[in-house]
Amino acid sequence: MERKRLSVLVALVLPALVLFASSSIVACSSSTTPRPSSSSTAQPSAIPSSSPSPTVKPSPLPSPSASPSPTVNRQEQLEAAAKKEGAVTFWATYATEANKYLAPFKERYPWLKVEVWQSTNAPIVDKMLAEAKASKYSVDVFGLAEETAVQVPASFYAKYDWPSAAKWPAETRQQEGLYLRTTVNAQGPVYNTKAVPAAEIPKTWEDMANPRWKGRTVVSLETDEAVLVLAAMWGEGKEGKLDWDRALSFWQNFFKNTQPKTGSGFTTPTKLMVAGEYDLFPYGSVNAAVRMKATEGSPLGFIPVQYPARPSVLAIAKDAPHPNAARLLADYMTSDEGSVLFSNTMYMASLSPAAENSIPLRMYAEMGLKRYILPAALMTAENTKKSGELWKKLLGV
Repeated sequence: MERKRLSVLVALVLPALVLFASSSIVACSSSTTPRPSSSSTAQPSAIPSSSPSPTVKPSPLPSPSASPSPTVNRQEQLEAAAKKEGAVTFWATYATEANKYLAPFKERYPWLKVEVWQSTNAPIVDKMLAEAKASKYSVDVFGLAEETAVQVPASFYAKYDWPSAAKWPAETRQQEGLYLRTTVNAQGPVYNTKAVPAAEIPKTWEDMANPRWKGRTVVSLETDEAVLVLAAMWGEGKEGKLDWDRALSFWQNFFKNTQPKTGSGFTTPTKLMVAGEYDLFPYGSVNAAVRMKATEGSPLGFIPVQYPARPSVLAIAKDAPHPNAARLLADYMTSDEGSVLFSNTMYMASLSPAAENSIPLRMYAEMGLKRYILPAALMTAENTKKSGELWKKLLGV
């Protein structure tokens, strides 16, 4: 009798236990893989959205060293933040025509006050150092020759991923993301095509040290790096190799045999050469010559040798007072539009692929000008000092 009662009890209770267990299993399973929720406490979706949920505040704009979140419209966020800052300051060695190549930028952002300072490398760095010492910061974006940039403490740079330069060659990016190599400044032999017969055009660097050029050449007083760049080019920059002997021998023979006249800078001696004062400028500015040839039809030519080319860089200051406006300017200058306009305005060879058909690069190709881009690792303070001392001895000063 007792056994019969137990059987009836089991028959009544067992289905309920099975049902309860099944419900528990389903509940536990569903709790491990929650579906996306639109509530304000949910994690943001990985898919970009053009309009954030009204219950979720947009993420703050990332610092210049960070990449923007894929969930925000980067450009709109950047422009909004830059508009609040209201200004951007740009210091560079290549800002003489900044009003021209920054014209589209100023037109696009009329609410942004753009302040530009053109100077040479040393004054720019000196001012940055002085301001840092006083904990006062003015510059947002700056441009220098790379041999100077490598001597600036890394703490002065804001790391940046340069989104507008995504398609640029990998070698244009500084290894740690401190700056971007934007242009190269080629320097080397320039001659007056009206004064130099075709038969006398030098074929090698050493040809320019021939005594037949006596009294017909000019050098710039501001070329302390002239010995170093040839030592680097002729040493091929392999493992820090510098052919100081060949470089110094060339310049010694050149000064001895041609007794060059001296001038200040590069543009003035080139203009005087066009006017007939000189025939040959062995270490002239290719940029200045290309500009004069393109805009004035000046009778200037280049010889079939390799030309040393020194990169110039663009960087964002670590303590930029207007960091978002700085990024906005940096993005414009490295965009296809900005880099092509810069190249055509300054007659400097941009490293942007979009600038391949710009005026200076087209002229380089037409004239068969070959460039050797100097490794920044060789342009150290020690090597630059040594070169400067040798150059002063050559000048007799």
